[in-house]
Amino acid sequence: TNSLIDRRSEYASEYLTSDKSITASRQNISDYQSLIENSKTQQSTIAQERDALKQELANMLADKNSGITKGSQGYNEMVKEIQDLENQYDELGMDIITYSNKISEEYVNMFNTVSQDYENKLDMAEHLATEYNNALELAEAKGLITTSGYYEQMQKIEQEKLNMYNQQAEAMNKALYEAIASGEIEVGSQAYYDMCNSINQV
Repeated sequence: TNSLIDRRSEYASEYLTSDKSITASRQNISDYQSLIENSKTQQSTIAQERDALKQELANMLADKNSGITKGSQGYNEMVKEIQDLENQYDELGMDIITYSNKISEEYVNMFNTVSQDYENKLDMAEHLATEYNNALELAEAKGLITTSGYYEQMQKIEQEKLNMYNQQAEAMNKALYEAIASGEIEVGSQAYYDMCNSINQV
């Protein structure tokens, strides 16, 4: 599952549109959440086995007829088995932390995708405004009379840019609130401040 998520992430960043990239991130989040739940289930099973072994060892030590004493071969084998289970439990715990961090990264990716999408749209609007402005300057340099349509179009483009800035801030705020609501991005964390700073720069 991990390699599938990695391949999906690479493909999304290279080839997909912003909407499809966000859809891929949401699928990754769902997959990581499933991995977390599976790891927790395995931890629960291991913990039961470990605790049962600990109790069995304690009972055998208390029973003088069991043949198990501290330092004996049977004792050492059971201690090793318990330790192996402890290690498996801890490894799963580290996996859970890794998956949780990956989910946080996906929320940051979605936020950045939203931001970049609007930046691209604004760049296009800015390019169009520059084209109109250059056309006006060229016409004036040649002594040509420009129609009001040029100026109306410029005003329209500027209004579209203003609308896009407002939409960008709204979309980025929505992405931030979604990340916070998930519990994966904590208020006061570096990721939170980075996202807030990006919104304030809009």
